[in-house]
Amino acid sequence: MLIAIEGIDGSGKTTQAKMLVKWLKRAGYKAKLTHEPTKMCTGKTIYKVLHGKLKMSKTQLDIVYTTDRLMHYFYEIAPYLKKGYVIVSDRYKYSGIAYGCAKGNRKFINELEKNVPEPDLIIYLRIDPRSSTSRLKKKDAYEKDIKFLTKVSKEFDRLRRRKNMITIDGKKPIDEIHREIISIVTKKLSKHVK
Repeated sequence: MLIAIEGIDGSGKTTQAKMLVKWLKRAGYKAKLTHEPTKMCTGKTIYKVLHGKLKMSKTQLDIVYTTDRLMHYFYEIAPYLKKGYVIVSDRYKYSGIAYGCAKGNRKFINELEKNVPEPDLIIYLRIDPRSSTSRLKKKDAYEKDIKFLTKVSKEFDRLRRRKNMITIDGKKPIDEIHREIISIVTKKLSKHVK
């Protein structure tokens, strides 16, 4: 089973993804945490662009993001799914769509992302951009831009109405969010075998 934890920067995705994997392992499941961008060559290229060490057009960057996502799926996710693991991804397909569409490339992004495999469960941690930026210590190019994060947040809101996405208030206390995620995941896992 593939679980995607989605949301804007500073929404608590990484914290909740780590807590979920820890809980899954304690509950007896084989579980693995993954992250996007990856640590593969494509992901390293993305980090260089985000931190101003490499220049690339929006379109080029969108192509690299989708390539990284496909490599992530086929090299890091699919092999473990075949072995019966529950994969928790800190960002996945819908981050790519929300961030890409916020840059104004909606038709192109949707075309790029259409062949990326769907997750079994999408958990969207919703938080307002002002709250998210106050949580962030190190900021990359996107995280510094509150107007851009507001556009991304609107894209996630659009996606959550259209897609099967479970929304959780990301401003709630960490433990409360974790309990909510556990409840959602437990229901979904009841349909899968340990």
